[in-house]
Amino acid sequence: MPGSALFGHPPNNQDDWYIIRGLARFSHIPDKVLDPKKGFPIHTHRPPNFHYASRGPGIIASAAVTMVLVIAITGTRLGLRFFRRDLKWGLDDYFIIPAALLTIVFLAVVISEVTNGGLGKHIYDLTYQEVNWLFQVTMAVLTIRVIKADQLDVF
Repeated sequence: MPGSALFGHPPNNQDDWYIIRGLARFSHIPDKVLDPKKGFPIHTHRPPNFHYASRGPGIIASAAVTMVLVIAITGTRLGLRFFRRDLKWGLDDYFIIPAALLTIVFLAVVISEVTNGGLGKHIYDLTYQEVNWLFQVTMAVLTIRVIKADQLDVF
């Protein structure tokens, strides 16, 4: 099967066609208005004499450094609480554990968006598969946030 086409171009395979159709339906564009065989219309195009540059490596590096810092700081704090008997365990010490774990999970999702979803690239450098991955991960994260906000009565 041929690789995925660049976003905004005609599809290279059946998967691209379904992604275009799904994005059109999500955007409330009727089937008779948008023909998936022509590609998804975007209004930004690659500028002339454009030099390709991805910010992905910088995003991965900053996420990795942040992961190391979260693990080091949380581990140091909990290690001090465990080994020094004069330091008492408080409610904040119990809350820091899930906070650190969720931060690490979030940063892992960011790294997967860079490696699989094209995070850090311009829209005209993304393929339909990368746009689909970004869309699915973003919708999953938003769904989790809305469910959690509803449970916490934030709104």
